[in-house]
Amino acid sequence: MSRAYVAAILLAVLLTVTPVAAFTRYDEDSCKIIGDTDIYGIGVRTGYYLTFSAGVVALIFKDSKGITDCLKLVNIIFAAVLIVLIRNASIGSFAVLECQISAILVFFLPATSLIWSSFAVDNPGLASWGFFYILYGIYGVIQPWLFWKLLNQGRKESCPSFKMFVFAPFDFYNPNYVRAGKLASVILCVGLSAFILIGACCIYYGMRGATSLSGTPFGKVAKRGKDQIKGMMGLAPQEGKKLGRFRAIGVVAVLASGAHAMVIVEKIISINHIDLSEVAFTSTGQLIPFLVGLFTFLATLWSCLFPKKENGGESSTNSI
Repeated sequence: MSRAYVAAILLAVLLTVTPVAAFTRYDEDSCKIIGDTDIYGIGVRTGYYLTFSAGVVALIFKDSKGITDCLKLVNIIFAAVLIVLIRNASIGSFAVLECQISAILVFFLPATSLIWSSFAVDNPGLASWGFFYILYGIYGVIQPWLFWKLLNQGRKESCPSFKMFVFAPFDFYNPNYVRAGKLASVILCVGLSAFILIGACCIYYGMRGATSLSGTPFGKVAKRGKDQIKGMMGLAPQEGKKLGRFRAIGVVAVLASGAHAMVIVEKIISINHIDLSEVAFTSTGQLIPFLVGLFTFLATLWSCLFPKKENGGESSTNSI
């Protein structure tokens, strides 16, 4: 069964899942934070981590189809998390805490592998990239709503402020961090609103027959930029070993940034003692995202290790 059929089946099942009747909040009788498993439960988190790993594997082997397949499944989880996040914020959740965790899962992790690979490798599936950029744009547009209007929604003044983590824990409601967050939310809103236009253009060019980003004006601009960077670094097209090292450095950077993002998510949940026990890992809402990530990783790994032969024996993927 091809990965496209697996993705279609998983999407159909995912659409039948009813969100749990909960959101991130303080317990009524204590300062315990009860988390929303639909956004950052163990199954959702693990699914994202596995999909990220699949994207890195596909990037290492320059498997353009593997990258596109990862993208399709990221779109599924991204859309589901985005819908739940907006729903929760509109009904009184601890919105900024949900936003801090989901920002890393649905915003930063995909950026470390998929967006970089969209220009590093010529990938098919233009419509999938279009939807991905639109989802990214929507996420950016709602940031001022979360940071300016809902900053204190769900907060319990009698309880200690929740902690953020980058390289060490710190108070989220630190005035300097709040100011920086508000400024960043405006910048993200303005900057990522353009992604909605880019996504719409990708879908438009896809409908007109373009099959990859290289067939759009954005891809052509990106290619010229990459060629200029290679020229500045002395990486001529024929210098295969130097280009291989250049790609290897990029992969190491992606791995390091992705691993750090995962540590941040796990530390935020740990140091704030967020309770995610309301829904078990074996529940549908957790098991499906996990299986999506697992099947994506295994299928991508198999595709890269045992590529199909094309054009008289040449494999369809190329390793670094």
